Amino acid sequence: MMAPATVTEPTASGPTGVSSYPGLRSAAPVALVVVVPLFFVPWAFGPFHAAKWLVVGVLVPAGLAVCAATGTLRWPRWKWFVPLVVVSLAATVLGVAPWMSLLGSPNRNNGLFALFLGIGSFVLGASVAADAVVQRRILRAAFVTGGVVGALAVAERLGLDIAAVGDAGEVTRARSTWGSATFAAAHLVIVLPIAVAHLRSRDPRWRIAGLVCSVAGLAGLLATGTRGGWLAALVSAAVMAPAWVATGRPNAGSTGLWSAASRDPGRGAESAAGRSPLLVAVGVVAALAALAVLMLTVIGPQLDRASGIGRLDLWSTTPSVIVDRPLLGAGPDTQRSVLPAGIDEDFERDHGSEELHDRAHSLPLDTLVTTGILGLAALLSLLVVLAGDFARNLQRELVPTAVTAGLAGYLVTLLFAFGDPVIDPIPWMLAGLLWVAIVPSPATSRTESRGSAPRVVAAVGFGCLAIAGLVLAGGELLAETRLDSALEAQSTGDLSSALDGLESAVSLAPARFDLHQAYSRVAVQSLTEGPEIADSDAARAELIASAFGHLDDAQAVAGEDPDLLMDRAELLTATGDAESALEVYDRVLVLYPESFRAHLGIGLAASQLNQFDRAEEAWTAAAELGPGDARALVNLGILYERAGDPDTAAESFAAALEVDPANSTAQAGIERVTQPAN
Repeated sequence: MMAPATVTEPTASGPTGVSSYPGLRSAAPVALVVVVPLFFVPWAFGPFHAAKWLVVGVLVPAGLAVCAATGTLRWPRWKWFVPLVVVSLAATVLGVAPWMSLLGSPNRNNGLFALFLGIGSFVLGASVAADAVVQRRILRAAFVTGGVVGALAVAERLGLDIAAVGDAGEVTRARSTWGSATFAAAHLVIVLPIAVAHLRSRDPRWRIAGLVCSVAGLAGLLATGTRGGWLAALVSAAVMAPAWVATGRPNAGSTGLWSAASRDPGRGAESAAGRSPLLVAVGVVAALAALAVLMLTVIGPQLDRASGIGRLDLWSTTPSVIVDRPLLGAGPDTQRSVLPAGIDEDFERDHGSEELHDRAHSLPLDTLVTTGILGLAALLSLLVVLAGDFARNLQRELVPTAVTAGLAGYLVTLLFAFGDPVIDPIPWMLAGLLWVAIVPSPATSRTESRGSAPRVVAAVGFGCLAIAGLVLAGGELLAETRLDSALEAQSTGDLSSALDGLESAVSLAPARFDLHQAYSRVAVQSLTEGPEIADSDAARAELIASAFGHLDDAQAVAGEDPDLLMDRAELLTATGDAESALEVYDRVLVLYPESFRAHLGIGLAASQLNQFDRAEEAWTAAAELGPGDARALVNLGILYERAGDPDTAAESFAAALEVDPANSTAQAGIERVTQPAN
C-alpha cells in the first residue's frame, strides 16, 4: 500500500518490506484503528472515554511487546522526542499537582502516561511499517471504520438512537461512537482522505468501499456541526489535491494502492502534463468552495455565533494563567486547577459554573498552560521536523499524501480543540507508519534488539505494561458502571445505596478523585436531606469522618483544586462548622475569584454565623455572577424578610420568580411578605 522508499536494509525477520509475522504484527495497530473508535459501554456513567482508554492502554504496549519479540522495534527521530519528554517530566514534578499530572484527571487521563502512550503509538506504527501487507491492512481498516462512524453520525442526526446512548431526538451535533462531536469530526478528518485515495484502487471492491466510506465520512462530518472539523477537511483536501491530479489509476501490477506515477512514470507524467496548471488550480479551488457551500447549506441553519464567541471568551481566560508559570506551566492535565483563576466576572456570568472549564480548547494554549513555553517549543520542534521529513519524501504519491492530509487536518482541529489520549494514538501511529514507509531506509533510526535476551526482556516489559493497563484502565471502566448505578440510586432518593455504590467504585479506581468527590456530595445531601442515614450521633459522626476522608484522598491526588475545596467547604457548612467553611472559601477565591458557587456557599456559611452583612454581600455577588440561577435571589429574600424589610424581600423574591417561575420557595416567600397584616 505504501511500500518503503528503499529496501536495502535487512531486519531481524527478513528483508525490509517482508515480515514473517504479518498477522501477529498487524493485530494491535489494526485493532487500534478499529476498536478505539467503535468501542463504548452504554451502561457506564461515561460510556465512551473509559472504554476507549482501556483499549488504548492495552493495545499499544501489547503491540510493542510483539514488535520487541520479533526484533523490529523502530523509533525514528527519537532525539526530537526527548526534549518533550524531559520538559513534561519537569513540569510534572514541579507543577501544582504532581500525582494528577502523572495519572491524569478523571475522564481525561491526559497526564504523563498519555504522553508515553502517544510516543508508543508512533513507535508501534514505525515498527510495523516495513511490511506492505501490514500497511494495507491498517489503512483499509482505518477508513472502513471511519465509514461506520460517519454512517452512525448521520443516523444519530436523523434521530435514530442506534448507539443507545442519550436522546437522539435532541441531538443537534452528532457524536457517533465518540461521545463528542469534536472527536467524531477529528477522527473523520484523519481517515476520510484515505477513503478517497481508495477511489483509485486497482481492486474494484476497494474502489466501491472507498466510495461508500467517503460519502458516509463526509456526511458524518457534516452531521457533527463542527466548524473546526470542516476547516480541517478543506485543509486536507488542499494537501491531497496535487497528488490526486498528478496520478492516474494504479496499473494492474500494483501490489497495493501505490500511485501510478511512482509505478509507471511515463503514464503519470503524461496524465499530469495533459492538464493546464491554471485549470487544475481553478478546479481545486472550485471543488473546495463547493464543499464549503454544501457544508453551510446543510448544517448552517443550526449554527449560531454563541459557540464561536464562547470559544474566544475561553481563550481570553488563559493569558493571565500562562503568565503565572511561563516556562514550565502548571503540569500536564492540570487545567481544571489553574484555568479558573483567569475567569473574569463577564465570563462567569455568560457561561456559568455548572460545567467545569478544564481545557483551553486549543492545543497551543493548553500546552502553554500545562508545560509552558519550553513545552510548546519542544512540541513544535518535533512537529516541524516530522512535517519536513514528510514534505521532502512524499513525491506526490497518492496514498502517503492521503495519510499526510489526514494528519495535517487533525493538527488543524487541534487549533480549536484539545488533544485526548483516546484519539491521539491513532494519528501518532499513522505518523510512524508513514515515516518509515516513505523515508529512505538508511536514514531510519533503528532501535531493534540485536540479541534474543534483550528482545525477550523488552517484550516481557511491554507485556507487563499491557497487563497493568488492563488492570488499571479496566478498574476505571468498572468503576464507571458502579458510579452510574450509584447516581441512579441518588436520583431516586436511595442515598444509602448511593454511598455503598460509591465506596465500591472507589475500591476499583482509588486514584479517580472524582469518585471521592461524588461520595462527599452524597454525604452532604444525606446530612441535610436524609436524616435516616445518620439517625444517631454515632452514625452521623461516622458519615462525616468518611466524607472528610474521601476528600482528603481526592486532594492527595489533585492538590489545591478549587472544585474539591468547594466540596470541602460545603461539607463543613453541612456539619455546622461554618467558621472553617469560610476559611476554605477564602482559599477558593484565591484560585477562582469569580465563582458563583463559592459566593453562594459563603452566604450560607456567613448566615449560619449571623454575619448578615457578609451574607448579603456574597449573595448579591452570586446573583450577579449567576443571572440564570434563582438560589441567591431566594436567599436574599429570606435574609431581608428576617431582617424586617418586607419590601426589599418582595423585590428579591419577585426577581427570583422572573428567573425561575416555578420556584415554590420564592412564590411562598412573596406571598408571606405581601399579605396584609392582621
